[in-house]
Amino acid sequence: MRIARVSSTKLLEEEVIRIRRLLELVGWNNQQINGQLEGIEKFLGDKNCVVIFALEDDEIIGYITAQFYTWNKLGQIHGLVIHPDHRRIGFASQLVKEVEVFMRTNQARGIYVDTPTNNASGCTFYKNNGFRQAYVMPDYYDDGIDGVTFIKLFNKERNLSYC
Repeated sequence: MRIARVSSTKLLEEEVIRIRRLLELVGWNNQQINGQLEGIEKFLGDKNCVVIFALEDDEIIGYITAQFYTWNKLGQIHGLVIHPDHRRIGFASQLVKEVEVFMRTNQARGIYVDTPTNNASGCTFYKNNGFRQAYVMPDYYDDGIDGVTFIKLFNKERNLSYC
């Protein structure tokens, strides 16, 4: 597996097809898929955003997108997806580490991510990668599912848990 930061300002048609196929495979609906693709396109070429692919034999087996906010010096992970056949072997952690490098280069104080509260594997993943639960957002998602925000502050040793 190799990690590749996307430096182009537009996705190639074959990349769109591969990302769509990956998101369909993990069970996302068309609205979610189209939202991710729109977000990726928006991030490309923006110096405060990063899109990173995990590739195997030039096939996209995962990706992460993130944005740095200058107003609060925090980065936000907007999307993290790994092909089911390539999970639990460290690829997602590598992608998060690459985002951390990008954020630290931008003098970020840390990074955060929102995920559904019913995403048990995602919640465990973020906790295992140094994030802590910051807060819960009732009815955050369209389908009435609550969201939870995890945060990882750089250069701070805090282990707070409110829930």
